[in-house]
Amino acid sequence: MPEVSPKVAVVLISAGTAIAYWLTGLAGLQLTLADGQISPVWPATGVALFCLVRWGWRAAPGVLIGALLATWEFGAPPLGVLFNGLGNTLAAVAAWQVLRLVGFRPELDRIRDAVALIVLGGVAAVALSATLGTSALIAAEAMPAEQFWTTWAIWLTGDLMGVLMVAPALFALWYQRPQVARPQRVRIEAAVLITATVCAAVLGTETSIGILFPTVIPLIWAAVRFQLLGAASCALLTSVLVSLAAIEGNGPFAGKTVLATMIALQVYNGSLALIALLLSTAITERNKAQAAVEETCEVLADALTRLGEKTGLGERTLAAIRRATTAPEPEAGLEQAIAAVLSDDEPTTPVNPADSASVVRVGVIDDRRPRRVAEDPARRTRT
Repeated sequence: MPEVSPKVAVVLISAGTAIAYWLTGLAGLQLTLADGQISPVWPATGVALFCLVRWGWRAAPGVLIGALLATWEFGAPPLGVLFNGLGNTLAAVAAWQVLRLVGFRPELDRIRDAVALIVLGGVAAVALSATLGTSALIAAEAMPAEQFWTTWAIWLTGDLMGVLMVAPALFALWYQRPQVARPQRVRIEAAVLITATVCAAVLGTETSIGILFPTVIPLIWAAVRFQLLGAASCALLTSVLVSLAAIEGNGPFAGKTVLATMIALQVYNGSLALIALLLSTAITERNKAQAAVEETCEVLADALTRLGEKTGLGERTLAAIRRATTAPEPEAGLEQAIAAVLSDDEPTTPVNPADSASVVRVGVIDDRRPRRVAEDPARRTRT
């Protein structure tokens, strides 16, 4: 692949960011409330945050250009377009900088990353955009001043939904890189999951039942089986379908005022986004911890096997590990079993490893010489 000069890279990144922001802004304008001025879901905010996290300052000019182009669709005067575009840009840049300060990882494989995205990249940052944007619309006489707080709340939650739904999906697509060549059963399961998501949303919005709770079931399924990519995609798809129903006044939104529809819709969208993000992140973190434990056990078993080839101790200790890890009683601790073998005693009663008198730690110095260190629980507590 030919190398690109830094200046050309900046131009390409800015142009791509501007086009992506403008197109997603046009899509957001199709989901408008409050006299067609504000969208309850503004996906362009999530696109801007993703581009800034991925490419840094090189994407900032594109965010500004895209925000100006998207705002121009409102038909506001040039001054209002300028303030609105600056507000959207400043909010995205502020969210990116705050996330950098707290060590945010876009892989979203830790609970702390999900919480940072919700609190810092979401609520704290988009309040700036909502305040400046709503003030710009009123200053441009695009809406009466009496609608400030209603419009501000819709603007705030719309940008927040863009951060919590669109940005995680883009992070998952970019950093997890889903494999196309997956087993057929996985592709079939994904197709069934998408079908179930659409059916649950249609059942709750296009029928007389008007119950949206069943839409959570496919979301949980997606989080458990496909983690962030599946959960974020299902949440975004469901949110779009339910938002369209809210605009048309179908299902549970029939006969409601604009404010009541906005509150019901945003509470639902927020709950959906939080479930998808937090649940999928928790499962990913658990899977990583389990994989690390399994890898450590494999290294330990290999070291003990090599030790057993010379002393015979490794085989006895390895057998104790197998008995401890396969025992039906969860109280049969691994450390107790190893300590019993090393002292030529068999474990008699289950003991909590944290309360045992001697804890054995096996560490690998090199590929051939494992070491055994007996730690005193009191000393370990002090350190």
